[in-house]
Amino acid sequence: MVRVIIIAVFSMAAGILIGGVVVGDILGAKMVYYKQLADKHLYIMDVFKNWLMAIEKGETIEGYFKRHGFNVIAIYGMGYLGERLLKALEKTTIEVKYLIDQQQGSVYGKVPVYSINDSLEVVDVIVVTPVYQFYAIRRQLREKTSSNIISIQEIFRINAEKS
Repeated sequence: MVRVIIIAVFSMAAGILIGGVVVGDILGAKMVYYKQLADKHLYIMDVFKNWLMAIEKGETIEGYFKRHGFNVIAIYGMGYLGERLLKALEKTTIEVKYLIDQQQGSVYGKVPVYSINDSLEVVDVIVVTPVYQFYAIRRQLREKTSSNIISIQEIFRINAEKS
């Protein structure tokens, strides 16, 4: 009888320990995921803040591209920032030659959407809008094209520093 109780106690303790480890791993992974998601959105909000500050000062995206000799561009990433950038360039003299996105079936007017695995035409600059993943994306693009590559964050960081 004592032996049965000892086995039951050890089994229960082992179950609690194993359950705690499993739950800890699950919660730890979720915490890492939500931290990365929060960081990503913080980067996006920083770009939007600086974009609004540039607008308040009378700066334009078109002006930035013209000052740097970028007349024909491509946009990488059609999330929040990519869609806003494309919209902001609609009635300007800047030509958006193509978009690069994982959602190739998406439609953005007459602008073709390519995958990073496609052959990419040379443009004056490719603007990467997923700012949180900029360096990894830039490495991938460097293997595919000789075009200049910048983060959208650079455009507005420069404008914000002028204050």
